[in-house]
Amino acid sequence: MSSSAPQRQFDLAELDTYMAAFLTGDAAGAVHRSLLSGGLSQMTVVYRTEERDADRTVVVRVPPEVGPLEPYEPVVEATLLEAMAELGVPVPRVVLVEADREHVGRAFYATDFISATMTAEADLSDPEEARTVAGAFLDLLVSVHEAPVDAMTVRGTLHDILGHIPAKTPLGVLDRWDAVLERTDIAVPAYHAFLSRWLRARCPDAAEQEVVVHGDFRLANVLWNDQPGSVAAMMDWEEAGLGDPMYDLAWLLMGSFADDDKVFGLATRREFIDGYAERTGRPVDPLRLLWWEVATGWSLLAMNGRATGLVAEGSYHDLRPMLYGYMNRRIAHTLLRKVTAHEDLLASAPLMS
Repeated sequence: MSSSAPQRQFDLAELDTYMAAFLTGDAAGAVHRSLLSGGLSQMTVVYRTEERDADRTVVVRVPPEVGPLEPYEPVVEATLLEAMAELGVPVPRVVLVEADREHVGRAFYATDFISATMTAEADLSDPEEARTVAGAFLDLLVSVHEAPVDAMTVRGTLHDILGHIPAKTPLGVLDRWDAVLERTDIAVPAYHAFLSRWLRARCPDAAEQEVVVHGDFRLANVLWNDQPGSVAAMMDWEEAGLGDPMYDLAWLLMGSFADDDKVFGLATRREFIDGYAERTGRPVDPLRLLWWEVATGWSLLAMNGRATGLVAEGSYHDLRPMLYGYMNRRIAHTLLRKVTAHEDLLASAPLMS
């Protein structure tokens, strides 16, 4: 937490009352509440009301008081969603923003519920359907990166909204997570310390192009309509910031290494890289991409380390980071292979045409 002043504790019963008043006009109105499982950070609550004339369902996002992705700024996240929607990016429609934490103990926002499907890993037996979904996934990524950061919306420019958020630039990412680990009372593994040193030694310059970076661009954060390849919405924007578009591409490729490795069960690593380059009209620098793949994987390890430290302190109670040890070992092994690939490519660079 950024302040030692006492804060009001979050009260789920008060949220029930607040949402009943919002949905029905009566704080004692009948609403149904259910919790959705999701990522490591925010609590996602679905509220539904059934009335004679209409029924309505909304999704409420409530950040934790303390967590691995601090500081949490739900009002900024909601404002970004409103701006991105105006710019044509498919996102949930914001219906409520409550900035005053005194109501329920936290600031929060709500969006309309979207009836759609989500999957973390596609299981598509039809190659043509897989290509369609992979293409739509890439189109979505490009639409995020091509959102004009200086275009005026009803909520201001994207630069106005995200300008104070830690930048998704090479130094911005390294400085953020180094600082996070410095205040976390855990001993990081030797390979993590090595990756930190290597990333600093090979840190590239900031990208010429500054874009909106989603920050967690993966298949599990996309909602799909029934028609194959039809995107309903991109979810979970809490890690968004301004920075290098390679961050998002690297994040989605994090677990892959060989050109023919399948990514999310949709397409090969090479197809994703080539597809992104084709859609943007800009070649993907293999050295820069490899650096970002190591950096994003390292940041995921740092995030889980921070979460584990908070659990040990007793201020955070999601145990999933402690259960990710086996996955972290696999990711760490892949990252070290990417370090070697980067060094090999760098060594051969003078001979490259």
